[in-house]
Amino acid sequence: LICVVGDHGEMLGDHNLSDKKKPWQSSIAVPMICAGSTVQRGQVYNSPVTILDLFGTFMDYAGVTVPETMSTRTLRPILDYYNHNNVADNGFLPVRTHVSSGLSSGKSDWRLVIKEINGTPYKLICCRGSDCGIPGPSTAKPKVEVVIYENGDDMEWSHLLYDVLADPLDLNPIHDLRQDLVMQLRPLLPTGWCPSPDVVSGGDAFIL
Repeated sequence: LICVVGDHGEMLGDHNLSDKKKPWQSSIAVPMICAGSTVQRGQVYNSPVTILDLFGTFMDYAGVTVPETMSTRTLRPILDYYNHNNVADNGFLPVRTHVSSGLSSGKSDWRLVIKEINGTPYKLICCRGSDCGIPGPSTAKPKVEVVIYENGDDMEWSHLLYDVLADPLDLNPIHDLRQDLVMQLRPLLPTGWCPSPDVVSGGDAFIL
């Protein structure tokens, strides 16, 4: 098995930005191309995966059992059996229910989760503070909420939701239209990030 993969994304001028510190697709997505004697040829898998699972994949192909103490998983079900023309008949099951990423560095302080729902991958971005930033010409704004904690401290959180396939350049956030999806994805963020009303209303905080 041979896999060619990037270690991180890069804006490279997209939206007049550079570097790899933003939650936009050019920054968080990396190429991954795999080939091998049992790998399905010519297939493009659009559901979210993570390069963290490459280690588990190589262990699987080497005939080594992945220890339960490791979080890596094998991508072999995708590589050997996925066929976009015949998904229902090949016994394929997703490796993960969702993937996540994040960065806290300088002015960048965000976490995100990507999950496929009814065949469509959605990306929820959560930022500490009121300014996630919106790339490109979009005039949309993130949803901003103020959380008041029991000790009197307050924190602003903002979030954005995107359809990854329909909007690969992150130009048209849909959080205002699909708060139902936001509520599904919020619990998958790290603990404490963009807490949902049902979580913070339990006595330790509330949302304005």
